[in-house]
Amino acid sequence: MLNRRHFIKQSAFTAGALLASQWMLAETDATPQRLVILHTNDVHSRLEPFPMDGNRNQGLGGIAARAQLINDIRSKNEHVLLLDAGDIF
Repeated sequence: MLNRRHFIKQSAFTAGALLASQWMLAETDATPQRLVILHTNDVHSRLEPFPMDGNRNQGLGGIAARAQLINDIRSKNEHVLLLDAGDIF
């Protein structure tokens, strides 16, 4: 059970921590940064592109095309985070 003195001490500590964090954040560089997040998932063993003679997704897919797209995005952006959820096979 909280008594009044404990509540006041906790409130003062919390207020002080919030004020200190605002001061620390104000000292940082306020220039916004851009972060590009890439996420890949569910390759399902499609390491090669779909065949051109198929009836759907002709020539699409494949890890080489994915790697090229990732490299293009990385070359155009400074901060890129690549996440892969696996599920290759």
